Amino acid sequence: MIKTPDQPVGSSSKTHNQRDIVGTIHPWRVGYHKEFKIAQPNTWDRVDLEPVFHDLSEASPSCLRRDEAIAVNTGLDCHGLAPWLDSHPMITYGVCIGPSDSYEWVCRPSLPSAAVVSERRQQSSIFQAYNSILEELTALSNLEAVVLLHDDVELGPRFEDDVRGALTTGAGVIGAIGSLHPPSIEWWKGETRGRVIETRRSLDYGGGVHDVDTVDGFVMVLSPDCARTVRFDERTYRGFHGYDIDYCYEAKRAGFRVVVALLDCVHHPKGTLDMIAYRQADLAWQRKWHRVPPYLLAVRRAKLALAQARRIRVGVGSEMARYVALVPESTKRLLDVGCFEGGFDRAMTARGVEVWGIDVDTAADSAASRGLSRAIVGDYPDALPQGERFDCITFNDVLEHMADPARTLSATRSHLTEGGCVIASITNVRNVSVIAPLVLHGRWDYADAGVRDRTHLHWFTKATMRELFEKAGYRVERQDPINLSRLEGRARVLNLLGRHKEQFVAEQYLLLARPVPDA
Repeated sequence: MIKTPDQPVGSSSKTHNQRDIVGTIHPWRVGYHKEFKIAQPNTWDRVDLEPVFHDLSEASPSCLRRDEAIAVNTGLDCHGLAPWLDSHPMITYGVCIGPSDSYEWVCRPSLPSAAVVSERRQQSSIFQAYNSILEELTALSNLEAVVLLHDDVELGPRFEDDVRGALTTGAGVIGAIGSLHPPSIEWWKGETRGRVIETRRSLDYGGGVHDVDTVDGFVMVLSPDCARTVRFDERTYRGFHGYDIDYCYEAKRAGFRVVVALLDCVHHPKGTLDMIAYRQADLAWQRKWHRVPPYLLAVRRAKLALAQARRIRVGVGSEMARYVALVPESTKRLLDVGCFEGGFDRAMTARGVEVWGIDVDTAADSAASRGLSRAIVGDYPDALPQGERFDCITFNDVLEHMADPARTLSATRSHLTEGGCVIASITNVRNVSVIAPLVLHGRWDYADAGVRDRTHLHWFTKATMRELFEKAGYRVERQDPINLSRLEGRARVLNLLGRHKEQFVAEQYLLLARPVPDA
């Protein structure tokens, strides 16, 4: 419960928040103290303002409205007050409002009564919302600062005084807490600075003013120059995570200081977090600011795509994660040949790739379409429409089942874009699980799946896989062993095989190949 001056302890805060109560225009803004009353601030009701602004010769509107573009906390449209706003320095506010009631019960009642507030409700991206807010507020003259707030932040009576004091440091971005050298968007894992009260606990990293690399975005104070110069990166990021640290890095790159300072406010965090979206934002930040090697980014991206598709954690050693990681970043359009189960397709769709699928099984039309832009039932490549081209075409455990895999690969060349690639996983018949029973017991027993799948028409080794692609006109760029057999206790025997031992434990190989240009 938020305690207000009008509200006895234990009473509901709703009575105070329904602002058919008296508001106050601060003396420092208009030169005198005057009370006024707005009947229904969230409607388009007519409001007679002449008694309030009788001594402001240019400001005597008879009808003002409140909307979600720029609003006065009392319910007045700031555009109608333009002459007054233009002549008085002001701290303005921007709030991206979520689906909960936090703004109505926590943030809005604590805003200064005559504050200019730009609101955005039910947004899909805080980056876009804040950029829109900045475009509106920075158009105002005599701007002292732009304060970007979460809807669960309660401002204290000294907040604006604290803001003005912090602005004297010359900083472009000011926050209550932050850190130096953050290793990720989890800024608190860096060298933390600042102090704030939260309803769950107090965070005290030392008071005073400190230069930092980033601040926590629950409250961000931007100087006029910074607000007009730096924008949130809505092209790189989506959703609601990473905006604060990325903006701070952009501000520092533009030459602005980023500091933490004592700000009179209380944070009422909701405690909910979409970890997949959070990790996606962290991956985008890491990629943008070059914090990790490219190969590790690829693995992290694959894990996130699969986690988003399945809503589960994907282990670092997941073979599907390695498969997804092998797909080039530049891939915009992908064809999956043999898409019956659709798990890989959902992972790629989650990564933003347009995915087509083709399979001979009629069940693929409904099963795979959950992760596809288009599902085709029929033989590849005959059923594929003429002229369709893709950046990547995949064969996940498919080539072994085809009557003529060499012909299939040759025909695939005409369906690849310039620079396109083929990725395939193929079972390895030189695996110890096949050799041991064959050599020791003279047995070759078919199975329902695996290397000795009874539906296989062809079997390959590491060498013959490469030959298959090369004869079809491809250059093999990658050939990685996957699904390694468990051979505890046989390490001594395998060591005798030297550099060839990988071929005896790999149940499959994952290949990436590109067409050799015609001479």
